[in-house]
Amino acid sequence: MSRLRDSLIGRLSLYVLGGMLLVWALLTLALYMQMWHEVGEIQSAQLVDVGELLIRHLDDETAHGLPAVEPISTTTRMAFSLYDQQGKLIATSHLPALPPLPAIDPARPGYEAERGLEFQGQSWRVRRFVNARHQLTIGTSNHFRRGLALEMAAQQMLPLALMLAVCMAITLWGLRRGLKPLTRFSTELQARHPGNLAPINTPLPSEVVPLAERINALFTQIDETLQRERRFTGDAAHELRTPLSGLKLQLELALGNPREETRERALRNVQASTERMEHLVDQLLKLARLDDATRLPREPVDMAALCREGLAQHQLQGEVTVRTPQPLFGDAASLRLLLRNLFANVQRHAGTEQPVEVCIDGAQIRIRDHGPGVSPDWLHRLGERFARPEGEQRDGVGLGLSIAHRIAQLHGSELHFSAPPGGGLCVQFSLPTTVTSQEPSAS
Repeated sequence: MSRLRDSLIGRLSLYVLGGMLLVWALLTLALYMQMWHEVGEIQSAQLVDVGELLIRHLDDETAHGLPAVEPISTTTRMAFSLYDQQGKLIATSHLPALPPLPAIDPARPGYEAERGLEFQGQSWRVRRFVNARHQLTIGTSNHFRRGLALEMAAQQMLPLALMLAVCMAITLWGLRRGLKPLTRFSTELQARHPGNLAPINTPLPSEVVPLAERINALFTQIDETLQRERRFTGDAAHELRTPLSGLKLQLELALGNPREETRERALRNVQASTERMEHLVDQLLKLARLDDATRLPREPVDMAALCREGLAQHQLQGEVTVRTPQPLFGDAASLRLLLRNLFANVQRHAGTEQPVEVCIDGAQIRIRDHGPGVSPDWLHRLGERFARPEGEQRDGVGLGLSIAHRIAQLHGSELHFSAPPGGGLCVQFSLPTTVTSQEPSAS
């Protein structure tokens, strides 16, 4: 039974078969009640017909010619007893005889109707007939009526039972055939290689499509997570290989060269390489944490204050212009990091002498420098990991704009780079102006 409960086909079969059996039982009960009613009507009509015939033709003389008296039993179909007006038994069809019945309403001597009677441990439907000399009690046994109703109902239910068996067989066949897509779906999942994260394209019933879509979304998330891990591992190995090689060479130089100046210069290079590697690892870890995040807390932020703070931190000249004040929402800590990386990029490429224009127009934030800019061919590559234009000095690690781009994505935006007329580089992004109930708020 537990295996049936664990099986979808088993449970559906139990529900459907149970429902059919319940309907068949209700039909049987309804048919039995109908047969009971119809047999009762037939017996009531027989009581009237036989009773009127007996009271009209049966008297003291003709009563002696009746057949031998039979004992009352559960198989007795009908019985009668004839009495005179003083209540003396004249004739009876069975023994013990049905008792004489009192008038239903003494004020209405001609009124008689069928009534119930408990006699000899059985339930009877009896009726009283009266003439000038005699009174007649005639009745039918409900036990006989019940047996006849059951027999008639059984004759009607036999074809229904056969039809039920056929319907059950067809239903079970239909269930198994209808659930075949689920079986194929399960078989495909079991046969899949653990590394196969391609979407499931098996045709499925509409009721199961949301499940398949959720599984496909889960596959996509797992695939993206694995790709991020592989990308992180590859980026770390690629970027750490060169400084580690240089660090090894500088250490060998410091250990093997007898000149003090050479050793000191080599050790300073080792220190610089170590700091660069520390910065690289820190940037990689920040990017990895941002890659794993799906959303950031949302709270009201003062972008003008954050921009002024970033300009001062990097000793940049510029003003923050707010054209259309509007409430903005985001994660202040990650936005501070975004601005820090953007302003560090301006400081590195445009210097601190050139003015920086920061404009906040509603939800749009635009930052423009007046440095040398980049070639149009490189605009679409800005934000790629470890991407640097040709000829650029390698004082950075090439992850600052990637981190800024990821933070913008977590705020529902993108970093858009452009080369404005007059030179320089312009970057633009936007922030949410509302917070939905599904988004987390900062605690």
